[in-house]
Amino acid sequence: MSSSSKDSPSPAPRRKIAAVKKPVSLEDESTVFCIIRNGKSSVQKTVDEWIEQYKADRDSGLCAILQFFIGASGCKGKITSQMQSSMENAAIIRRMTEEFDEESDEYPIIMSGPQWKKFRSNFCDFVQTLVKQCQYSIIYDQYLMDNVISLLTSLSDSQVRVFRHTATLAAMKFMTALVEVALTVSIHLDNTSRQYEAERQKTSDERASDRLEVLIAKHQELEKNMDEIKELLTYTFKSIFVHRYRDTVTDIRAICMAEIGIWMRRFPQNFLDDSYLKYVGWTLNDKVGDVRLKCLQALQPLYASEQLKGKLELFTSKFKDRVVSMTLDIDCDVAVQAVRFVINILKYHREVLLDKDCEAIYVLVFSSRRAVAQAAGEFLNERLFALDDTSPPALRTHRGKKRLPNRANTPLIRDLVQFFIESELHEHGAYLVDSLIDSNEMMKDWECMTDFLMEDPGPGEESLDDEQETSLIELMTCCIKQAATGESPVGRKPARKVTTTKQIHQVQEDRVRLTEHFIQTLPLLLGKFIADPEKVASNAKNTLFDYLDKRLRDVLKEPVTAGDEDQVFALVSSLEKVAIFSSSHNLGPWNLWDPLFNAVREANDPSHSMPPEAIKHCISACYSGILWELLQLENGSRRGTSASQQQKQLRDHLDAYILLMKELAITSNVALVRDQAYMSVCDLLIAFSKKLEGNPLLRPVVYQPDRDLQQTLNNFIQKYVFVEEEDEEIDEETQVEALHKRRSYLSNFCKLVVYNVLPIQTAADVFRHYVKCDDDYGDIIKMMLGKAREINKVSCARTMVLSLSMLFRDLSRDAGSRIDRQSEGFFSVKELAKRFALSFGLDAVKNREAITALHRDAILFATNPPKNPNDPTGPPPNLAFLEIAAEFTKKLLKQDKRTVLQFLDRLTVERHSSRGREWEPLMLYRNPLVHGETDLPPQTSRRAYGRRRRDTGGDDGEIADDNDDAGSDQEMAG
Repeated sequence: MSSSSKDSPSPAPRRKIAAVKKPVSLEDESTVFCIIRNGKSSVQKTVDEWIEQYKADRDSGLCAILQFFIGASGCKGKITSQMQSSMENAAIIRRMTEEFDEESDEYPIIMSGPQWKKFRSNFCDFVQTLVKQCQYSIIYDQYLMDNVISLLTSLSDSQVRVFRHTATLAAMKFMTALVEVALTVSIHLDNTSRQYEAERQKTSDERASDRLEVLIAKHQELEKNMDEIKELLTYTFKSIFVHRYRDTVTDIRAICMAEIGIWMRRFPQNFLDDSYLKYVGWTLNDKVGDVRLKCLQALQPLYASEQLKGKLELFTSKFKDRVVSMTLDIDCDVAVQAVRFVINILKYHREVLLDKDCEAIYVLVFSSRRAVAQAAGEFLNERLFALDDTSPPALRTHRGKKRLPNRANTPLIRDLVQFFIESELHEHGAYLVDSLIDSNEMMKDWECMTDFLMEDPGPGEESLDDEQETSLIELMTCCIKQAATGESPVGRKPARKVTTTKQIHQVQEDRVRLTEHFIQTLPLLLGKFIADPEKVASNAKNTLFDYLDKRLRDVLKEPVTAGDEDQVFALVSSLEKVAIFSSSHNLGPWNLWDPLFNAVREANDPSHSMPPEAIKHCISACYSGILWELLQLENGSRRGTSASQQQKQLRDHLDAYILLMKELAITSNVALVRDQAYMSVCDLLIAFSKKLEGNPLLRPVVYQPDRDLQQTLNNFIQKYVFVEEEDEEIDEETQVEALHKRRSYLSNFCKLVVYNVLPIQTAADVFRHYVKCDDDYGDIIKMMLGKAREINKVSCARTMVLSLSMLFRDLSRDAGSRIDRQSEGFFSVKELAKRFALSFGLDAVKNREAITALHRDAILFATNPPKNPNDPTGPPPNLAFLEIAAEFTKKLLKQDKRTVLQFLDRLTVERHSSRGREWEPLMLYRNPLVHGETDLPPQTSRRAYGRRRRDTGGDDGEIADDNDDAGSDQEMAG
């Protein structure tokens, strides 16, 4: 265990190594790894064949199984019997490390694709089947398991992530299989004990002479086997799990948490103990959501068992608060699992939950995340909306009518109303309904709801007060709306966007039931509450819109008088109402487009002094009007007008609007108007992008921005986004608001590139600010860079060169005849190039075409013009750009380096022989293409496997291991 001691030196930085995805032709297809990988033989058959090999020659069998783990790591190295018998594990691993021949961040157990996903499954099945088939003899021979566990321990402690990941997965599956063996041995022990007692209680005449001795011998053998298995489990846990459960690799930590949950559930007498539970409790604070999720999934089955309740009391008291806080986890899946965990605690450890814990779950029914809200709804059903034996008998109304048809829901609906009132979130009834409608049948018990509202209370029944009646009507209305439409409230969308056939059928059934019930009861409800305007949802939209239309036309007719505050207030107020209503209701039938658009058109006319707020509302209302016209055309919901007429009107409105908004974005001196114009254009370009071409009706209204509009949008963000704060006296809150606004402008522009509305090349002016403005906009630019690469890797790479060349030209213009390559400006351009290079990742094959195109453009820019007009004998004026381009040479494949070198030499023929200082960029760029680079193999250490329990030194040494991982992953950070 010396490799884990605190005094040992820090290991060398770990290499990222992986196997080649396609096996080479010389690979031995008869190895266990190849058989499992190819999947041409069943796992059971492969294990049986290996067992026959092991029985015939255990050395060759052992080598075969050790070679399987090496091969599964993606290593082509071969372990021979002589190596296994004469070399230490550390030396073997060091030799195997040298056999990797490809730099990549992928290896067999994490590779994508059906073959490799199947391989990972078969890998795990093989390990568990191997232990299962060897459980009666081989695993006790003190040879196979000793050597296998010893190698896996050393591999799991390796600095090479491939070995560590593969070995940890294998070791954890070994432990899971050994747990199953332990259960089998435990059953045999119990059976043998019962047989012994039954035989011992027989009289001497009935008892077989040697039966007791046989049973005693068998019992002793089983006890010895159980001790051997427990020793294996304890050693593997302390030598591998204890160190790997906090590994820097996320999947390794997730594997450990998933498997320990299985051990606790299957073998609680050994593993369901606080000394093991504490590792899961500590990992609940893991920084990665998937690991936290695995912890909760491991614990949840334990809390769903009444028999295990007593063993969890201490753990629950220590980690309950952490689990409750995880219901607010940023990861939605973790939050959902945490709520369900709390539900299990409520069922089996009800006394542990305090009122404040329950209240923390209650409010989640109003969460914007639907899955979390529905899980919280299940908690409400268990905690508040569950009938018990103390529920009162069915009551009768004032007329003697029994509360029907489902009297069980009567007290629950009363509790629901009271919960809604006490939540004090009366504007979000739809959210509460959506949380419960799929899990509680009372939400669709229309008969019970209307019975409450229409029938007067009887003897012994408490009546509903005005607030309760209003809340019940609100909830009932929300239930009706969701049941009839099947749609979740605004802001809370289901995880699955596609409606299933079952959901459609359910909505149809609910509509039938709704119609059958309310066609009779709605007139009675209206008759009872007609005098109470707060409880009757009157459909007065048309009347309101008529009033707004008349009011708007009146205020627009009157010229605005300077200094008349009442007139200005009336104008702004009317336009604000129109803008608000037009965002959620179609005002097209009121023909408001012309007066609103004309008001915007006259914004720059000095003779019309309309307030900026009024112009902003006009722009917003026209924008909403265009979107309503698009929706009508798509749905065919506009009657009395042909499709061609609608297309022409929409196209005319769209063209005129975007042309006017482009002008305002350039010429307006009012920030309120200018900003609204810019944001509206960006949103409309996405709404009317090429995605509409799939619909023949919408194809004629697709809008493609011309070069002039593209330049206008780019100029806007260059002028109003990438600016420096000059006024230091501005308070912090104002600065934060201004930054938020600028980020919004940039995000809208980037969306145009991400949705392929603007060509990727237009992003060059944004990329150039990646390093300089990293604190304010780095996340936005990084997102756009990644999305642009997904759209077209080559175009993205060429855009990078274009961006760098823009900065280079700026330096040339500022520096005059010659650029100072030691200047801060030049170093900032190199830093940007380095950031771009890191963004390509490690897979040179995927980026091959993009990288070569990048180098081609860089060379062409650096050598054009070929001669300096001020110094004909000197280098090309842009040659220093090659020093910037040198940051990308590491991303070239070896064969591509030769091609780029030939292209470079062809354009710089007879020039690279010069040794003047001005030619240094050419040498800096050319040398990596000629020589290439090499890496040193990492050093590994060995852990010996012992038969007896020993002090592992705690968790010492893990810090060095984690640091190695972090250091070697720096290349991935970009």
